Parts: sequence; structure tokens; C-alpha cells
Amino acid sequence: MPAEVYEDALELTVGIVEAVLPDSGQYLHTAYPYPSLRPTSRTETRVFRTVVLENSFLRAVIVPDLGGRILRLTDKRTSAEILPIEPLIPVAGGMRGVFLPQGIQVRYGTEDRLTCLGTAAFLPVPAESEKEEAGVWIGELGVGLSFNALVSIAPDAAELSIEIRTFNRTLANAPYNGGLAIYQPGAKAFASSIYDLADPFGFLTFSKARDCGLAVWCDDSELASARIEKDRLHINRFSRKTKFAMGARQLDTWRFRLTPWSALGSLPATCPDASMVVTKKLCRIQATRRLANHKLVLLTRSGETLESPVDAYPKRALEISLSGLPSPPQEVALLGPAGEQKIRHVLGSRLAPLESRRQDADRIAEQESKARVQLAKSLDIKSQPKRAALLPSFRPNAYLLLTAQSIRQDGTTLDAENHLETALLFNGEDHLAWWAKAVIRRLRNVEEEERQELLNAHYLAPLEPALRAESFLSQTQPLGKDPSPILKPLEDAPEQFVEVACLLIDLGLIQEASRWLDEAIRHEDLPMLRYLQASLLQGTRMSVDAAEHVRVASAMPLKPPFPYRAVELDALDSLQRAFPQDPRLADYLILARTFGQKLL
Repeated sequence: MPAEVYEDALELTVGIVEAVLPDSGQYLHTAYPYPSLRPTSRTETRVFRTVVLENSFLRAVIVPDLGGRILRLTDKRTSAEILPIEPLIPVAGGMRGVFLPQGIQVRYGTEDRLTCLGTAAFLPVPAESEKEEAGVWIGELGVGLSFNALVSIAPDAAELSIEIRTFNRTLANAPYNGGLAIYQPGAKAFASSIYDLADPFGFLTFSKARDCGLAVWCDDSELASARIEKDRLHINRFSRKTKFAMGARQLDTWRFRLTPWSALGSLPATCPDASMVVTKKLCRIQATRRLANHKLVLLTRSGETLESPVDAYPKRALEISLSGLPSPPQEVALLGPAGEQKIRHVLGSRLAPLESRRQDADRIAEQESKARVQLAKSLDIKSQPKRAALLPSFRPNAYLLLTAQSIRQDGTTLDAENHLETALLFNGEDHLAWWAKAVIRRLRNVEEEERQELLNAHYLAPLEPALRAESFLSQTQPLGKDPSPILKPLEDAPEQFVEVACLLIDLGLIQEASRWLDEAIRHEDLPMLRYLQASLLQGTRMSVDAAEHVRVASAMPLKPPFPYRAVELDALDSLQRAFPQDPRLADYLILARTFGQKLL
């Protein structure tokens, strides 16, 4: 069958958790700007929407409403479930008070994401032909960081390919050590170096009880360390001891492949193309993809060297009898068509433990990170953008600040566009800079059939909410009061409305921000949206409308998303001076000052 991607549904038994708000003494400060959570003894059966990637050999099920994790991975060749199927009962612990270990999850550091139980955006990418891959983009906004991940499957291999793009959305350094968490209870984990494979490198898990395993294959520069902890394999970009800060507006991209094996009877020797088990009487090879013109070379204990041609298909394991050998096998190698070694396995060899690699490279990365952090402390880029522009490492972000400065001072969008052009010369991977340039060119009435800036931004981050916002803002303002259907997908994660508003205000585009906030409130009437709108209207001829927004927002219960961005703090601070007797406004301001300023 060709590679397919489609939406489906899955009925799951899940444990119920309770939210704890920041006004409670039981609130966990590490959860901010979200409620902290606590487990209960209750369970429910619920139907979750899913995205399925499937070919003839493999079926992967992704659940967007559980943080976009891969929850099911079925080896269709043997009907084995590589990821265990069990009730989803949250466990006490983690930054929000509970975490759900099941599945394969993307991480920003050594803990689960704050939003791992929230809703991730997704965009299916169907195969254009029977020979092409099918995939799905999964993405979310974190606190300062965001990611877009492409999970894809080819029609002819039992393998998932994953590319993760993590982006620092802020103009400050952000702690970062991206990675994965893979739930494999009772499994053991190893490094593939026992089979003399250095490139690509693999981290392996094996469950003897379920007779299946999973390998994460990457190049040497992709993933550095792994460990088994609390029934999960934790893999990270840097060693666990490395303290790394991602630079402002920087993008980190890493790629890897997932290959399962099952029903082989024991831990196999494995490589990205195949897994192999050798006994005294039998050699079994389970191919990931078609292995044509390969060769099996065997060395017996008595010193004889024997060869056998190998032509294997992914659909079923190839079995080669060894019963007629002059003596038992000692060493086996699988060679490719050009004689290259795919697998080398010495029978009885010890398995390599998980350990950090690239330690020298990680130390260099940590030193560079510390130098950048120290430089940032010595120079306040926000108050001295022209001075910061003289330093190559600060230049792109300094010109972003100069962009907003020119718009605020005299509304000069031409100067702003020139500043953005300079910023992009030094950091072409900043999709928000490409988006900002597209917005400014629209406001300058530059007519283009295709706005290349938006295409560049979409290529870098297909699920960026600011791009959907620009689709709405570039249209003629409708006369009706019904919410725009273009923005309905953002309702799954309402904090996206606040994020876009803050981006527009940061850029100095007040009219665009006000129009956006009017529309956002039609979709999700959140206190912070109204407070932001009130701060924009304050001091204008619409001060009565500003007061009404404050009144409505302050009549709402305290609820997320809670403020943490500088724009939110400034808005609440200015409103507090105008409405000093408003207790709810004071509550949000205290949260922003107490918790928000510590985040970014």
C-alpha cells in the first residue's frame, strides 16, 4: 500500500486530573503560566481525535490533544505493539504536579513540556504519489520556545522519519536541551556501538517480555546522551551535565529515524536497514526496507568463513539455516551490495551501556553559551540597540529592535523594512522576522502575486499562529460580527491569540494589534485579551471602551493563560495606574511580577 496520512479517533481510558490556580497555596510555581495539576482517583473513557501514518509495515497513531505524542506504534509485520497499550493514568511529579509517561514525546529539556497534556496543532501532508512519503506537522507554542515537528513515513520501509525544529521566540537566551522521552516499561536500553556502528548511531530499547524493541537512529551531531529512568528512555541533544542556552531568535533543527523490530526471540544486532538474530542453528533477518544483493558472512569457531547471498523484504523475516555448519558461529556480518558492513555481531559480546557522547563538543557548546550569556548581561540590547548592532552575535536582534523603534517613533515602515532586511541577512532562519517583513510590506501596499516572505516563514514553521493571523489581517475587514473561520484552529490553544497580539504590539503595529484583539475576543473571551486591548485604547478617544474592557475582564474568574511576557506586564502596569481599585487587575499584575518576570 502507499504511504497514507489520515485523521481518525481513538477511545482511551484516562485518569482525571484537577487544576490548581496560582491563587492557591497548593500551586506549584514551576507550572506557571499554566495551572498546576494534581491526580485524582477517577478515570473516564474518552474519544480522542488522532492522526494516523500508515504503510504496509507500520502504523503510527499521534494524539494532538495529548501534546502531539506518538501514542501507538504497531509493527504490522507481526501485529506487535511496540509502545505498550494500557490506561493513561497520570503520575504525580513533574513541573506541573503530574505527567503522563506514555508514548513518544518531544522535550525542550530534561523534563516533560508544560503543555504535554495540552493540545498541539497539526497539519497532515498527504503523499503526492504512490512513491512519495506521507507526513504530518505537529507544533505548539511553549513558554518562549516553540517547535514544529514533521513526522513522515515512506511507502516501502518499516520506519518513521522525524525532523524537529525548535525556535527561541524571544530576544533573550533560553535554557535548552531538546530531546525525546520514550515510554518502554520493563525494557532495557543500549547503545548500538556494540555492533561497531558509529554513523549513524542508535539508541536501542528491548522488551524481552513483549519480544519487541525500538531504535532511534541519528547522525553523530544530532543526539548526545541517553538514560533509562522511570520506565522511559530519555534522549537529549547535549549531555545531561551540559548547561546550554539557546540564543535569541535561534533555530535548532535535528533529525532522526525510528525503526522497530519484533518477534525475533531476543535482542537483535541491528542497523537502520535490518535487525538480525543469530543462534547455533538459525539466522533471522527482519528487514526495514528491501535488501537486494546483500551478503551474510559467517566466521565459525573453528575458523571457517562462509558466505550466503541475502535478498530480504520488510514484509516477513528471512530465515537462513545454520544447522549444517562445521562448528557453531562465532561472528556474523551483514554486508551491503558494495561490500560495506551493515551489521557486525560477535556472539556472546557484552552490550554497551548508555552513555554521553560528544563530550568535547558539548563542552565547547557550553563555553560558547556561557560567553553569550555573559555578554548579554554586560549589554542591555533593548536600551542600546544601535550599540548592540556593532556586535555580530547581537546584530540581527538589534535590528529587530530598531525595526520596532522606527515604527513607534514616526511610523516609518520603509525604514522598518530596511532594518528587517539587515536582520535577515544575519539570521535567515528567523521565521518571525520573515513574517514581520511580510506584514510591513503589506502595510506599505507593496503588490505581489506571492509574498516570498510568507513562503519563507511557512517553510520554516508551518504551524506558526502569526501566519494564520496574517491571512486574516490581509483580508478586507468584514462588516459582520461573526468570528472568522480562518482563525478557528487557534481556538484549540487560546494562548495563541495572546501570543500574536504581543508580537504585533512588540513590533509597534498598534492598529493591527487592536484589530487582531477585537477578532480574538470573538473566538475566546480571555481576560488578558481584554486587558491588552484596554491598554491600547487607554489615552485615546476610546477611553470609555478601554474602561469597559477592564470591567468585563475583571468580572471574569481568574483563569489562564496567565501573563508572563513583557508586553503583558507593561499593559497591566499602565492599567493598574488608571484603575487602582480593581482587585482582579491587581491579581494579574501580581502574577506577572511574581512569576512572569522570572520566565524570560
